[in-house]
Amino acid sequence: MKRSFPLLIGVAAVLVAVDQWTKHWATAHLAFAPSRHVIGDLVQLTYTRNSGIAFGLLADLHAPLWAFSALASVIVLVLFARHPVL
Repeated sequence: MKRSFPLLIGVAAVLVAVDQWTKHWATAHLAFAPSRHVIGDLVQLTYTRNSGIAFGLLADLHAPLWAFSALASVIVLVLFARHPVL
């Protein structure tokens, strides 16, 4: 299988677009409203905001959190370029 940087970038772009769309949808439909039950009490959607990174980590850190995303992106690209496909 040949490596494809355009495919990698394309998949990443689609994931970012879906992520941004779901955030927009949640803000438009769930903010300032009670939780929505999807499957009884088993699955429900509740609007919350996270000022940190995953799971609220570093929420109190006053640093540009986008730097962590940029660093992670560089690491993924380096690993993609250096390691063979399994």
